[in-house]
Amino acid sequence: TIHCRSLEDLPEKALDYLKFLAEIVEVPIAIVSLGAERDETIIVEDPIHGPKRALLYSHGDTKAMSS
Repeated sequence: TIHCRSLEDLPEKALDYLKFLAEIVEVPIAIVSLGAERDETIIVEDPIHGPKRALLYSHGDTKAMSS
C-alpha cells in the first residue's frame, strides 16, 4: 500500500477495513497514513469541512456530515 496515492489505489481489503473502522468509531475517515513520509498520506478530504466525509462512513445521517 505504500505506493497508493488515492483511495482508489488501495486494495479492496484495505478499503473494507477503513469502512469497518469508520463504522465502529462512528467517525468518517478523512486522512489515511501509509507511512512516515508526507507523500505516504492520502488526504481523503478536509477533515473539518470536506463534503465527501460520507464516502467511508455509512452509519447514521449523512446529511449532517455534508453541511
